Amino acid sequence: MKYQPLPIAATYRRFLALNKKLKHMLANGKFQALSKEKQQGLLRRVRQLFHRLSRVIPQRRLRQALAVSALLLGLGSSVQAQQFADPLQNPFGLDLGDNERDLFPIPQLVDIDGDGDYDLMHRSYLDVEDDLELVLIFQENTGTAQDPAFGELEISPFGVQALPDGSTTLAFGDLDGDGDFDMLVGQYDVEYYGGSYFAYLENIGTPTAPAFAAPQSNPLGLTFDGGVNSTVPYLADLDDDGDLDLLIGTYSYDTDVVSIYYFPNIGTAQNPAFGEPQLNPFGLQPDLESYVFLPVVADFDNDGDLDIVAGGAYEYFEYDNYLTALDYYENTGTAASPTFAAPQRNAFGLAPQVNGDSGVIPTAADLDDDGDVDVLTFGYTYDGYDSGVVFEYFENTTITSTIDLPADENHLRLFPTVTKDVVNWQYESGQPPQQLLMTLYDIAGRPLLQQALQGEAGTLSVSELPAGLYHARLTDGQGQLLGLRRVIKQ
Repeated sequence: MKYQPLPIAATYRRFLALNKKLKHMLANGKFQALSKEKQQGLLRRVRQLFHRLSRVIPQRRLRQALAVSALLLGLGSSVQAQQFADPLQNPFGLDLGDNERDLFPIPQLVDIDGDGDYDLMHRSYLDVEDDLELVLIFQENTGTAQDPAFGELEISPFGVQALPDGSTTLAFGDLDGDGDFDMLVGQYDVEYYGGSYFAYLENIGTPTAPAFAAPQSNPLGLTFDGGVNSTVPYLADLDDDGDLDLLIGTYSYDTDVVSIYYFPNIGTAQNPAFGEPQLNPFGLQPDLESYVFLPVVADFDNDGDLDIVAGGAYEYFEYDNYLTALDYYENTGTAASPTFAAPQRNAFGLAPQVNGDSGVIPTAADLDDDGDVDVLTFGYTYDGYDSGVVFEYFENTTITSTIDLPADENHLRLFPTVTKDVVNWQYESGQPPQQLLMTLYDIAGRPLLQQALQGEAGTLSVSELPAGLYHARLTDGQGQLLGLRRVIKQ
């Protein structure tokens, strides 16, 4: 640590001491026993110290000190506005160098090798003997969960020799409930490329050694009656029932219309089956100025439900370029019954600096392991003479969040809230229902652990989960939400 004037050094010591005290109180349950006013008083003191220190100490360092404190556990009563730092271009070694002209990579962040950090999987064109082929590209995170660094490009990994012609974007999720990530691929110009709206590549390997089967066309009931020419899929549990649903941006050449569709999973987490597509669900409306809806779904405001950030390209700019933007759709409903507010363009600092005819394509994950969702975007630029590939990283600098259940409706107690192996649970409102189900979701809304509970109290093992922040949801046999807490697995 660099030398600081004595008042700042003393403030920093108070900051660390208060954070340590708060951590111990959370671990032994004493914080939860405080009155709401005293809880807020403690949190307010930490925030004040944070803002004083942030003038002379990097915020990232301060957030790392807070990574296991109450500020990340959603114990406050108000949400601070989200804020993302100015974008860093081509971070984490993401400079394609001499490969730039030959590739058009569309990235997705996913821990595909199960080692606790996020890797990059790209759908990309590859120039092979003057012919463009669509391939899968893997970039392993050779750094850490806190400081990612992406390695060399690995072409056609995990048994995927080529992607289907006309593939658009990749979506990852454990569709068959076997503990590893499967892959769903969207389709461009469906009629030209054979009438398939989606391709499904099942992961027949393991969570740490993936291997994908041959693609299946229009799997699991995923099809349209017509009128859709291109699909951009994203997998997420949008109705909070423990399985993955599908949100899709579509485009119709005949009507020149961008639409949003939702396929609910009416099967189970182990045996998915998708219902009829619903047009513009949950109040979602695509931005009328955009020619594409490229969604990424995550809990961006850390309030326990899933929000949407969508990429796009808007009005014509120059040299065949378009102005790019990111639209933020806040979930103003609940986790089980989402309702999305009107899109906010370039909200909270999410303002891409790159303009190009591809638009801007987002992916999201907790890239610095500080308990919130960061955003990474890809853009392909062209200025009339030259072209280029640019990645932009938007670090989420928000440090507080909230629980969306009133105290008198939140019947779940968890302790310690920072643990390496076991968390204790307790139903706090008298006789519990006959059936109780606990589900732990990661920060991207993926259900990673589900267990039926018996009685009024017990323990839950989290030792097999990756380190990170989790939302714990307690429901009854009919899916009624009975409790919501957060727990950090170290």
